Amino acid sequence: MKTLAILNPSILGGLLEHSRSSDVVVAAIGGRSVPFGLVEVPEPDFISMLDVDDIALRVEGFSCNFRDLSLIAASYDQLCVGPTPPAAHFGSDFVARVVAVGRSVSKFKVDDLVIPNNFYPTVDGFFGGVATNIASQGWLTLKQSQLVHVPDFLPLKSASVVPLGTQTAFSMIRRSCVTPSDIVLVRSGRSATSLFLVSMLNALNVQVFISTSSRWSSFEKDVVSPAIVLDTDRNLDTRSYDVIFDPFADLNLLSSLELLAPFGRYVTCGFVEQYFRKSKSQISDYPHIQEVIAPIIAKNISVVGNCLGAVDDLTQGLRLLGRSFVPFDRAFSYVDIEGFIDACFVSRPGLGHVSFFYSS
Repeated sequence: MKTLAILNPSILGGLLEHSRSSDVVVAAIGGRSVPFGLVEVPEPDFISMLDVDDIALRVEGFSCNFRDLSLIAASYDQLCVGPTPPAAHFGSDFVARVVAVGRSVSKFKVDDLVIPNNFYPTVDGFFGGVATNIASQGWLTLKQSQLVHVPDFLPLKSASVVPLGTQTAFSMIRRSCVTPSDIVLVRSGRSATSLFLVSMLNALNVQVFISTSSRWSSFEKDVVSPAIVLDTDRNLDTRSYDVIFDPFADLNLLSSLELLAPFGRYVTCGFVEQYFRKSKSQISDYPHIQEVIAPIIAKNISVVGNCLGAVDDLTQGLRLLGRSFVPFDRAFSYVDIEGFIDACFVSRPGLGHVSFFYSS
């Protein structure tokens, strides 16, 4: 199978000088010029290598999340050390077809369509987390606890972008104890996690407002309706909010605490700079602890940190997506590698994730 990978710069020669080359596409990631291209990966001999609870997969399509940026940068740094390996794969969301199963696997059979279950922290004593960081490799082996079936209502191309965002967003909603009577604000509305949150909250008939630093088209506002997009020049403090969901605490924490009503809930799952290490001078720009704690105490605010989610968060979140919109922009294929890399890591023009498909 031809697979999309990060290429070792030492084996590229003159190709690296031409970012428009048909053989290599270069993207700026974490201050690095990272080359991407196609690498042949043969089908492994799964039958001889499967453990009893393993499932062998052929990836149909994959996508990337915010967290993948730092992993790609780290993989590129490793490739720069020497001429081997020639490439490294990437990507943490995927949809795949089962090609073989271990003898104790009971929940899946050959030809089933599956997506990853990024449960955290544990299930049946098995420590979870993101199921893979190398979905673009094309061939994967995972445990049956790390997979769920693709729901019948979910189109294949949409399925490739939903697992991580769905599981994280529903976990945040569950832990917020939100109700239809709450007034909710979702911060940084164009981020993938925020879009998943908006979709599910719409399905739960919650009154949702979206804050954003960018302009949204009328079409994009219609997509997220009945949630209301607050224009960039509109003050957020015209009302107070019972619950605030925020993917980027380093951007929005202090202002969110000001906007919350007494006994409000603030739920966050990360930082803008979560994966790229900040310098000491940059860290000193963060607010003093008293600035954070004072409004939390004065207003009896509950602060919840969230990492991924449980198995039920994925399955219940998928059901809510089936009643709302899926944050999926479009799928790319072999004929437009450059378009995928640009939309995924550079321009990010649409509303939601993009994916890359190996199957037609």
